[in-house]
Amino acid sequence: MNQYDGVKTIRDLIRYLPKNGLSVIGITGPAGAGKTKMITPLMQAIIQSTGEWCTILGLDSFFKLSSEARAEWLKEGKESGEREYAFRRDQMGWWDFPRVESSLRSLKAGKPLHLANVYNRADKGRLTGVIHIAPPPERGILLIDGVAIAHLREVDVLLYVHAEDDIRFGRLMARDIHRGYDAARERFELTQEFEGPYFRDYWERIHYCVDNSVSRTNTDDDLPIIVKPEQPFF
Repeated sequence: MNQYDGVKTIRDLIRYLPKNGLSVIGITGPAGAGKTKMITPLMQAIIQSTGEWCTILGLDSFFKLSSEARAEWLKEGKESGEREYAFRRDQMGWWDFPRVESSLRSLKAGKPLHLANVYNRADKGRLTGVIHIAPPPERGILLIDGVAIAHLREVDVLLYVHAEDDIRFGRLMARDIHRGYDAARERFELTQEFEGPYFRDYWERIHYCVDNSVSRTNTDDDLPIIVKPEQPFF
């Protein structure tokens, strides 16, 4: 049992959050589950429809390298031998987690956050993005989405987005088809290699699950959520 027991929808969850300060809701799950393009924007729309202040911060904004530089770094690691390649494949080294935590602490303290030269998916994964978030003086809700956020101390509530493997693979193929089938398949397998152990390690920190095996839209009035199963999906 925990303070969020009895919650069955996003609207329910909002009512359980503290009345003052910034609450951080994490939306996690494997690649292709639909966190960034489906569930997170839908949650923001639902929350804002209640009159609450709500904004989004993506974990990928904290990538240490651009997509191009990371691909080259992985290639060099592969050529250097299995030990070095295994080290570079470990995605816990891909994001700047101390910067994530300090950014969340700053926002919770009511301080504006300004980040430059961050990962920009709209610009082919280059580090050209800019983020500026000014939290409200009283209550607000921040949504942070990403695969590796389950261990973050500053996340107050964690939702896991689930979709079956074939659905996720299809979504990732549609997103990465410009890379070619073999490259897209390799990326999928790389993420699978990381995600299984990661979610098994941090499953106890997750509060709820969302089934996103079917597509949703920002016009949905609410989003059903369920208590997580005892065993992880992986």
